[in-house]
Amino acid sequence: MNILLVAATAFEIHPVLSQLTPIQSDEKEAGHYGLGNLEIDLLITGIGMIHTAFHLGQTLALKRYDFVLNAGIAGAYNTTMKLGKVVHVTRDCVAEFGTDEGTRFVSFFESELMDPDVFPYKSGYLFNEKWPDLPILNDLPQSTGNTVNRIHSAPETIELLTNYYPAELETMEGAAFLYGCLSAKTPCAQIRAISNHVQERDKSRWQLSSAIENLNKTILKILQELCT
Repeated sequence: MNILLVAATAFEIHPVLSQLTPIQSDEKEAGHYGLGNLEIDLLITGIGMIHTAFHLGQTLALKRYDFVLNAGIAGAYNTTMKLGKVVHVTRDCVAEFGTDEGTRFVSFFESELMDPDVFPYKSGYLFNEKWPDLPILNDLPQSTGNTVNRIHSAPETIELLTNYYPAELETMEGAAFLYGCLSAKTPCAQIRAISNHVQERDKSRWQLSSAIENLNKTILKILQELCT
């Protein structure tokens, strides 16, 4: 099986790479690894939608993959969600894709500048409905993500955003990843580990280490299940 592992930054998925066998490596953006009967390409896109869209689009245009896995950290809007928890994001959107009309946000779908059901959108969302039938993926809690261009911390902005697009998580790459894979009709999954709550910015309250540890354990389990 040909697998593509996609992450915004190398440090988010670095621990799992020590469990893989390097076949060849590139110091810049990609490497090639093996695990059992898997051949795994690594793609580090850089942070944000633009970088993800460009590098993922280039990669999917050059090679066909049996499965593409996007892994990274995320912020949770709900402060009761446990930090370090890993979830499977099966619905995502570009949450800031629209216009401000006074104090009201209006998406380009609502303003009828875009069809909310034009492929690969459904009702303005990107739904992932096709992934490998693996116990680890099926057991992960399914979540909705908001993909944004800035990390939010102001309560009024968070409230405005989540009222319009109710979601559990906030990321900066998820919708770009799903758009690319759905457009290429490639089986995929987006998993995220919660490193922080989306609130007034205080990195001392983040649990980055446990999030990355749990994320990489989950990545390895997914790859091991794909081997069987």
